[in-house]
Amino acid sequence: MAKRTSSPLDAEGTHAGRLRRGSRITQALAQENAVLLGGLVLTPPLPGGGTRILGPQAQDEFWYQGMHRSRLVEDLLDGNPVAIRAHLAHFWSRWSGTGFAAPDHLDRIVEEYSQPGAVTASVAYYRAGSGTVAASLAEQSGEDEVAPIRVPTTILWPGDDPLFPSAWSDLLGEFFTEVLLEPVPAAGHFVPVEGPDVFARAVVARVRACRGAAAFSSGPARSSWTSRHPMRGFRKARARRG
Repeated sequence: MAKRTSSPLDAEGTHAGRLRRGSRITQALAQENAVLLGGLVLTPPLPGGGTRILGPQAQDEFWYQGMHRSRLVEDLLDGNPVAIRAHLAHFWSRWSGTGFAAPDHLDRIVEEYSQPGAVTASVAYYRAGSGTVAASLAEQSGEDEVAPIRVPTTILWPGDDPLFPSAWSDLLGEFFTEVLLEPVPAAGHFVPVEGPDVFARAVVARVRACRGAAAFSSGPARSSWTSRHPMRGFRKARARRG
């Protein structure tokens, strides 16, 4: 997927900001085609969890990845609007920061996911072995040995995310050669949704820093970023400069 994603990025100096699946895909893109990227803004999931992903507290949250790889998706969820609403509302309420309400467009998200086959299609990512549990165990065992990401990166780490405790940021230096860690204390798992101003400022700062560096080179600069909510209902935002 990272290779397919890189094909439209035909100029150096591209900047990306992503969360959840997009974060993992962008990290893979940075590993394989770092020359295409001028800077990154990421939120979890991120490397460094290792076997901590198997701890009791973590498994209280990550159980869904095992479920999404089973037939329970087809048997219990797919095409069932009532079950889909309960499923999505669970994650919104449990993973969001304290006081953050479910989106007012949840009805639209449920409607989209209620189309036959939609939920099954949405979990193909996990069935391909790309979920956080599989990735964390691979990085710990050495099965997925890769060089550190050399693209300048800003990481926004939420302080109220039950999936990725702040303590898991302790090994970022092993996976990124140039990383700026910025805590977002009040945010839960969905940082760009819960703190859009924080996310936007980080993207602008990273783009400005990269453009400042690019002023000393003759290469073209182009910026693009997309934030995608895991439930597909999050509005996509893109900006490009030629």
